[in-house]
Amino acid sequence: MLPLLDASNPYVVARRLKIRHTQFKKIYQCIGAIHRDRLLGLDARSLIVSGQTGAGKSWLINSYIEDCGRKRRSTPTGDIVPILSVEVPGGNITPRGLGLSILNALGDPGFDNGTQTTVTVRLADLLKKCHVEIVFLDDFHHLVNRVNDSVLLDVADWLKGIIKHTQIPFVVVGITGRIERVVKKDEELSRMFAKRELLTPFAWSRAMRGVEFEAFVKIFFKEVNLTPDVPFGYMELMARLYYATDGFVANISSLLCGAVEIVSDDHQTSITLPLLIESFETNLKEHLGKINPFLVSPSEMFIPPTPVGLNESGSIRKRKPKPSDILSGK
Repeated sequence: MLPLLDASNPYVVARRLKIRHTQFKKIYQCIGAIHRDRLLGLDARSLIVSGQTGAGKSWLINSYIEDCGRKRRSTPTGDIVPILSVEVPGGNITPRGLGLSILNALGDPGFDNGTQTTVTVRLADLLKKCHVEIVFLDDFHHLVNRVNDSVLLDVADWLKGIIKHTQIPFVVVGITGRIERVVKKDEELSRMFAKRELLTPFAWSRAMRGVEFEAFVKIFFKEVNLTPDVPFGYMELMARLYYATDGFVANISSLLCGAVEIVSDDHQTSITLPLLIESFETNLKEHLGKINPFLVSPSEMFIPPTPVGLNESGSIRKRKPKPSDILSGK
């Protein structure tokens, strides 16, 4: 039987910790604003949240959903789903496939039945009956992994039709450089998603420092009530931590939570160099494919590299008839 950990255990605290840095707060407030507009009965404003893998996109969205406290509940007339979160599956996604995924997330028992037309009509109706206030489409970049441009045109037009018909705001979340390809396929859809936020990794260098990165790390140590105990100075610790994580929230969390887990298991009171070495080897080395910066002699100096952004291009093909005509009655 696995041992249970008290809520005050440093590892439990670390895993539950939500450090709201500047970018987090800004995008969080943007989501709150378009959600508020829906509750006020105003026209839907939708939002794109993009960033590289590990920048903290899903973490941010899940934090908003959890903080809202507007959970799914059952009533005599059916389920109420104020906030709907859908993970866009990989593969060759069509408008019908995306519709099926949303119906499944809503809890429709017959979600996998019907033509594109019947799926679309049923989805629009169910979104209203379930009193959905906002929809999150996570991993939206999966739409451009394999499909061609003609399918992207169909998906863009279909999504536009759903938003116009229901007046429900959508927040689409995905990888920078891919996610924008979908909304750019339709000028009107692009206007609907005029608000776009980019979540980037923290910047850091010895010359310009990295206020956000350093603040994030300091808050982490403070909240878990542990102090670093390493044989080099503060700046060198920051440099090595940054090199180890490239400033990505997911990597920082993996490294430091891994170290705290070892601390908890061994009943230690500080995060030492051997713990950082072990945590990097276990949690990041294979993923990042770089040397362990904590193994390098304390007398050597580190200069963290600048993260490189992602980009993707594709060919253009002739589009098919608009699937949004299903809801518009054309």
